[in-house]
Amino acid sequence: MFKLKSKIVRGQSLFEVVIALGVMSFILVGIVSLAGTSIRNSTFSNNNALASKYTQEGMEWIRQERDTTIWSTFSARDADNSPSPQTATSYCISGLTWVSGPCGSTTITGTIFTREADLTWVNSDTTDVDVRVSWTDAQGTHTVRSSTLFTNWNR
Repeated sequence: MFKLKSKIVRGQSLFEVVIALGVMSFILVGIVSLAGTSIRNSTFSNNNALASKYTQEGMEWIRQERDTTIWSTFSARDADNSPSPQTATSYCISGLTWVSGPCGSTTITGTIFTREADLTWVNSDTTDVDVRVSWTDAQGTHTVRSSTLFTNWNR
């Protein structure tokens, strides 16, 4: 009888070890998953902050373009001067130069970001400017944008 009881105890101990290993594996998978999510969120936050910086840089560059050229030259960039409906004129300004059309795969040098600007004629003294910085990662495409109205302040 004693030997039979001993075998039962050993079997029960083996069962307990298997259960403990299963629980520990489950906890380990949870920790690794949490670490992955944390890294992904950190990367997104960093990219979002950089995109905000590049959006502001693009807007400031366009402001400088407005300030250093005569208004008629600047406002001519929003080619559709018809009163209604207004159609935006798109530019790829990834390199802070006026390149007509969308960026496609043209990124800001050394980054994963594209920067585009849409200029929309509002009236003869006002242009609506929308700057967008976009990037794509494992979660999809993300965009940060900024809009402002530029006026002929120098008339």
